Amino acid sequence: MPHGAHSTLSIVVPVLNEERNIFPLYEAVIAVWQELPEYAREIIFVDDGSTDGTWNGISSLKRKDASVKGIRFARNFGKESAIEAGLRAASGDAVITIDGDLQHPPELIPKMVHAWKAGNDIVRGHHTTIARHGFPKRATSFLFYRLFNLISDTPIVRGSSDFCLFSRRVVDAFDALPEKQKFHRLLSEWVGFPSASISYEARERGSGRSAYTLTKLFPLARRAIVSSATKPMSAILIIGCILSVLGVVLTFGLLYYKYFVDYEYIGGAVVLAAFVVFNNGLLFIAFGVMSLYQIAIYREVQNRPSYIVRETV
Repeated sequence: MPHGAHSTLSIVVPVLNEERNIFPLYEAVIAVWQELPEYAREIIFVDDGSTDGTWNGISSLKRKDASVKGIRFARNFGKESAIEAGLRAASGDAVITIDGDLQHPPELIPKMVHAWKAGNDIVRGHHTTIARHGFPKRATSFLFYRLFNLISDTPIVRGSSDFCLFSRRVVDAFDALPEKQKFHRLLSEWVGFPSASISYEARERGSGRSAYTLTKLFPLARRAIVSSATKPMSAILIIGCILSVLGVVLTFGLLYYKYFVDYEYIGGAVVLAAFVVFNNGLLFIAFGVMSLYQIAIYREVQNRPSYIVRETV
């Protein structure tokens, strides 16, 4: 992998309504470059359908600095699509993705580059300040990682973030994947290239409120699960077989107890109703999981792009 005076580092920043944060982030990245004088820089902001002055700010930075590039989506397509667009537009020998809300510390970029130079194709930022988050976010994060790692063939460490460095061959590997519903945090584990992790303390937001709210995180969790989890399909079959056998055994056992031991103790209608409700609940769960896969397949068959670009600078 090339390093040195003729190498370029690309910074990809997905943003959504971050007009008050993009300038401080830009200044922080520029300050970091004093430690990386041997690398040319490329800073790519991807505006994921902002409704404030974010795009005007990006355009202003472009007029000030030719190394800045901007991609503006036609509407909000989601953070993963913004990351995908940025990675696809990046020309660097290594690409670093960083959030636009100042919670990811740009000061770690030189350490990431050092780990890349040491032979790692992927350098992940791992935040250690989960306790600072509010209870709803901590609870949903805990449930997501527990559920995901239970059913997925490719586990993800809790505390993983989108603050990552990817070598050029990793970026090319991502781009070569034909799937539309990409989840890069998972794919970075799946591709299997040499990797390293760097811990950091997540900061408070620079300004404003997060546009990626809990309601926007549910589609992300759904994308993550259906893009990786093959175990649910097998588990449904196994659970169905076990429940079928168990249902037969229990039914005959209860009938035996009812007619040969204590006729009055067990009401047949009550037992039957309980089994019907229980089995219907399991069926709904199974159909729900299968529906997620069907939705994912439907979207892949549609072959629609993951995003539509309105304009670039």
